[in-house]
Parts: sequence; structure tokens; C-alpha cells
Amino acid sequence: MEFLSLFFCFWENIWDFFNYSRSYFRNKKLNCQGTSISFNEPTLLLEYAIDVFKLAKSYGYYNTYVTNGYMSEKALKLLIEAGLEGMNIDIKGDKKVVKLYCNADVEKVWRNAKIAKEKGIKTLEEGIEIGKDVGLKYVYCGNVPGHKFENTYCPNCGTLLIKRYALSVLEYNISKDKRCPNCKKEIPIVGKYLGMFSSQVR
Repeated sequence: MEFLSLFFCFWENIWDFFNYSRSYFRNKKLNCQGTSISFNEPTLLLEYAIDVFKLAKSYGYYNTYVTNGYMSEKALKLLIEAGLEGMNIDIKGDKKVVKLYCNADVEKVWRNAKIAKEKGIKTLEEGIEIGKDVGLKYVYCGNVPGHKFENTYCPNCGTLLIKRYALSVLEYNISKDKRCPNCKKEIPIVGKYLGMFSSQVR
């Protein structure tokens, strides 16, 4: 690959650690659920991350990345193809601050955040459909303000019952006896609505 050339280091032999990871993933007794690569800037170890992600994916584990988001589109694409499922991007500042203190173009970070978000939303939507297919009646899409699946719909007729935006309730259409206003199906909700400026139903 063209992104990084690793050399042997007596103190930090990455490839020995990779072999350790292989043994770790095989040992199901350790209850490993996934990976998160985050030491310094993980893009500096891009080839290693790709290898670990592929390995972890082969064992059914999830893969996450804690990064400054400053990488090429090709690097991000390779990470996604290898099994990247979630990213935490630490934004260092606005355009002026990032240029002054990091000597970097923050627009590249925003571009990558947008690509990752689009990928993430598709994955969430796939998960929602899987949930519905197995019979779940109330499946939500979290941390995507404005998405239609952060709302609650009647599982019987599809009527919008609770409209949300982030932590705010914008509409509450469940009757006082906790039924859908359209088909009268009983809705198993706990608590009572406190008003449209409330951040939650209690």
C-alpha cells in the first residue's frame, strides 16, 4: 500500500501484536465483542488497522475508530471495506484554528465525517429492517436528528405517534388512554407526556 511504510522497532513490534490479536479473537472465553483502534492517530497505522479489522470481522466482531478524521477518501474507503462500522472524529476546531495549529484543511475532516455518516445511516437503516423482520414493533434510529425512524409509529396502521428531533418531543399523538388516535390500538408506553418543550416522556 502507498499510505505507510512500517519498519521493525525493538520496543513496538506491531506485527507481533497482530499475531497476539489473532490468538485473542480466537479465544471466545474472553468475551471479546469488537475492536476500537485509537492510540495517537490510528491512520498512521492504516495497514495494521485494515488487517485487524478484517481479522476481527472474520470472527464476527465490530470495528470502531477514534480519529482526527484527516485522511484521504481512499484510506477511508479501505477502512470501510475492511469492516469499519463506527467512527469517533475529534474535531480540533474551525477552519482558521485547524489551519493555524494543525496546518491542515478541516474541509477534509468534514468530508470524511459526511462519508462516514452516510455509511453509518445505511447500516442503521438495515438494522431497523432486520428488527422489523424478526417482529420488533418499535425500532429506532439513534443519534441521527431528523431521521424518520427517531419517531414512534403505530405498529398496526403506521400513524405517527411521537415525533422527535434529537432529545425534543415535537408531537405527541397518543390518546390519554394510551391508544393510537387512528386505529385505536393500545400502545404500551410508560409515563405521561409533559408538553412539547419537554425533552422526554416521563
